[in-house]
Amino acid sequence: MTSKEEPIQVHGIVRQLLPDTLSRVELPNGHVVLAHLSARMKKSSTNLAIGDLVQLEMNPFDLGKARIIASNPPETTSPGTATSDRP
Repeated sequence: MTSKEEPIQVHGIVRQLLPDTLSRVELPNGHVVLAHLSARMKKSSTNLAIGDLVQLEMNPFDLGKARIIASNPPETTSPGTATSDRP
């Protein structure tokens, strides 16, 4: 038996921004967790916005808290930009 469990990695959507780099993130199963930015993301001055897709690490012993380890803002296409599959 191992003394340290591996963190659970999941994706979620930022629903609310709170002070001190905290945010409420909704998971795909509908649960909402309190998440904080990882030190690596704080160093790179990553700014989150409501609706951003984020990758989380959760401790298997406390599923109400998480750490945000990556952020992927939602992709938007501007009206004048055309996308095509042609080279």
